[in-house]
Amino acid sequence: MYKKNAFGNPDGSRTDIEDMMAEFIKFDGTSFTSGVALEDDLKVRVIVGAKGSGKTVYLRRMRAILSENDSVYVNDIEQEVPSTDLIIRFCQMFPDTELTEQWMYVWKFAIIRTVVSNILHNHKWNSDSNIDVEPLKKYTNILFPEYKTPMSVYAEARHILSSYTTKNEFAKYKNKREWDELEYILSEMLKCLPPIYFFIDSVDEEYGHAPMYWLRCQKGLFYRVMRMLRENIYGNKLHIIISIRDNVFSSVLQSEHQTRYINEDHIRILNWDYSTIEYFFKSKIDALNPCYFLNPPQSKEDKCVNRWLGIDTIYNTQRQIEEPLLDYILRHTRLLPRDVIIVGNSLAQIKREIFEEADYDIQLIIREKVSKSARTFGNELLQICANQIINNEMPKGAVQKNYSEVYTSIKEYTYSVAQDIKSILLEFNSDRFTWDELLLIDLQARQRIGESCHLLDVLWQNSALGYLNVGPNGREEIFFIDANYEDFLLPKKKAQYLLRSCLIDAIGI
Repeated sequence: MYKKNAFGNPDGSRTDIEDMMAEFIKFDGTSFTSGVALEDDLKVRVIVGAKGSGKTVYLRRMRAILSENDSVYVNDIEQEVPSTDLIIRFCQMFPDTELTEQWMYVWKFAIIRTVVSNILHNHKWNSDSNIDVEPLKKYTNILFPEYKTPMSVYAEARHILSSYTTKNEFAKYKNKREWDELEYILSEMLKCLPPIYFFIDSVDEEYGHAPMYWLRCQKGLFYRVMRMLRENIYGNKLHIIISIRDNVFSSVLQSEHQTRYINEDHIRILNWDYSTIEYFFKSKIDALNPCYFLNPPQSKEDKCVNRWLGIDTIYNTQRQIEEPLLDYILRHTRLLPRDVIIVGNSLAQIKREIFEEADYDIQLIIREKVSKSARTFGNELLQICANQIINNEMPKGAVQKNYSEVYTSIKEYTYSVAQDIKSILLEFNSDRFTWDELLLIDLQARQRIGESCHLLDVLWQNSALGYLNVGPNGREEIFFIDANYEDFLLPKKKAQYLLRSCLIDAIGI
């Protein structure tokens, strides 16, 4: 009866596809994103969200639905990203002003080459069409290697990055006139093929190794996908669906193209807030087997948090107040589905663990489990921030001189910086700050970690630090993911700033 993961698998890429489709949380019969219908969901080309927000689940759901349609070609979701070293090397070849444009070319060539390899060797495509592939073959060893199998976009990007390792080499490859010829030939061939769907997932673990370099890489991919969507050659036949981090989209909105992409129908932003994550949590409780409930439900309507865990409120020992149990649990997450699943799986084991105990303190058990989960979330958040700070310090040429791993891979170094962040915040022993106190934190970070450290902005960009805003709905806690990505840097001189609650447990405040 009891399962280890009663709330589901926190890793969306490993969740059983049938379970995922059955358990996909919907709001009022529509997907959770914007109250849009399923057919509009299938128009999406870019999925934006923080780590753990459900980007991979969304991609897998789209692919599963499209796979049922025999009149389209649907490739597997790509997750084998190029190595971080390749990403850094390419970024360090160009000045910042050129970098996004250069990444757009990389992704354009990778996508075109992937289409060519599939036209040449994908048996499904070949059996459904009578395309003469000979015109493509004359570009072998000029624009692409000799293919023996269909390739993926990530594989082609990896080959391009490893083959053209200097600025001049890439410039020569990029400016070959044969690209224009090949695009024309492909446009004619695509007319004979059904619509084609490629799914490119951003792997969050790799992004975390070098956030600012991966940001530029994903930013170029975003612009390429949106441009191909508008081009008649590809727009109707070649559909590239990608997921990108929220930081990437925020960077896009800092450009002159901001108005173009706000409320764009082809972009879906997974910006969970308290109301949507509460709905998600309640839906997960509603789907639980009755065996997990301390007070077994008498009907479906009885499946609520107080019957599940046996209490309505919990005493907050730190603030010395009674707090609604639901608020207490959600406050210790980052308001992300993955966090809710992790803490939910932990709490779901309570009944099994206390089955033979006659005397137990349910509040103490809940506090310990929630605190343990919160420490995990908080420590991961600190590690992400430390990785970004270290990555920003990487000098030009680090890859070529073979010491980039100091900035991307050595855990002892990143752990040390994470501990520095902890100790700086612990000195203030509070989760609430004034602007002047934040300036002192910033000063200490520069002194202890390095002059180039921008701790406040890094904490903000990773939703570790937010601020209190007084609006029409009263006092609201605003974090990066709640601010519509308008401010890539921490907004200054707000009345009060605050840390994510999970950091209280991780830091030991």
